[in-house]
Amino acid sequence: MGLQGKRVGLLDNSKHNAGRFLEMVAGILDAQYGFTNIVWHRKPSASKPVAPEVIEEWKKLCDVAIVGVGD
Repeated sequence: MGLQGKRVGLLDNSKHNAGRFLEMVAGILDAQYGFTNIVWHRKPSASKPVAPEVIEEWKKLCDVAIVGVGD
Protein backbone atom coordinates (compact mmCIF):
# COMPACT_ATOMS: atom_id res chain seq x y z
CA MET A 1 0.00 0.00 0.00
CA GLY A 2 1.53 3.29 -1.05
CA LEU A 3 0.70 6.86 -0.15
CA GLN A 4 -0.04 8.00 -3.70
CA GLY A 5 -3.35 9.89 -3.79
CA LYS A 6 -4.22 9.15 -0.15
CA ARG A 7 -6.19 11.37 2.22
CA VAL A 8 -3.98 12.26 5.16
CA GLY A 9 -4.83 13.43 8.67
CA LEU A 10 -2.22 15.44 10.56
CA LEU A 11 -2.60 15.64 14.33
CA ASP A 12 -0.69 18.36 16.16
CA ASN A 13 -0.42 17.40 19.83
CA SER A 14 0.09 21.10 20.73
CA LYS A 15 3.64 20.71 22.01
CA HIS A 16 6.22 23.26 20.94
CA ASN A 17 7.30 22.75 17.28
CA ALA A 18 4.84 19.92 16.59
CA GLY A 19 2.91 22.01 14.04
CA ARG A 20 6.06 23.12 12.27
CA PHE A 21 7.33 19.54 12.16
CA LEU A 22 4.04 18.35 10.66
CA GLU A 23 4.10 21.12 8.04
CA MET A 24 7.57 20.02 6.91
CA VAL A 25 6.69 16.32 6.86
CA ALA A 26 3.42 16.97 5.02
CA GLY A 27 5.17 19.15 2.43
CA ILE A 28 7.82 16.52 1.71
CA LEU A 29 5.34 13.64 1.55
CA ASP A 30 2.78 15.57 -0.48
CA ALA A 31 5.42 16.57 -3.04
CA GLN A 32 6.49 12.94 -3.35
CA TYR A 33 3.10 11.21 -3.28
CA GLY A 34 0.48 13.81 -4.16
CA PHE A 35 -2.15 13.54 -1.43
CA THR A 36 -5.74 14.16 -2.47
CA ASN A 37 -6.62 15.81 0.84
CA ILE A 38 -4.87 16.91 4.03
CA VAL A 39 -6.95 17.26 7.20
CA TRP A 40 -5.47 19.12 10.18
CA HIS A 41 -6.41 18.93 13.84
CA ARG A 42 -4.66 20.47 16.85
CA LYS A 43 -5.32 19.07 20.30
CA PRO A 44 -5.89 21.72 22.99
CA SER A 45 -3.36 20.00 25.26
CA ALA A 46 -0.72 17.31 24.80
CA SER A 47 -1.93 15.61 27.98
CA LYS A 48 -5.50 15.14 26.71
CA PRO A 49 -6.59 12.42 24.29
CA VAL A 50 -8.04 13.22 20.90
CA ALA A 51 -11.77 13.85 21.10
CA PRO A 52 -13.83 10.82 20.04
CA GLU A 53 -15.71 12.91 17.46
CA VAL A 54 -12.42 13.78 15.75
CA ILE A 55 -11.55 10.10 15.49
CA GLU A 56 -14.98 9.31 14.05
CA GLU A 57 -14.65 12.14 11.51
CA TRP A 58 -11.16 11.01 10.49
CA LYS A 59 -12.41 7.45 9.91
CA LYS A 60 -14.49 8.93 7.10
CA LEU A 61 -12.05 11.56 5.83
CA CYS A 62 -8.58 9.98 6.12
CA ASP A 63 -6.72 6.95 4.85
CA VAL A 64 -3.60 7.65 6.93
CA ALA A 65 -2.90 9.66 10.10
CA ILE A 66 0.37 11.23 11.20
CA VAL A 67 0.86 12.53 14.72
CA GLY A 68 3.34 15.35 15.37
CA VAL A 69 5.04 15.34 18.73
CA GLY A 70 7.24 18.32 19.49
CA ASP A 71 9.41 19.75 22.21
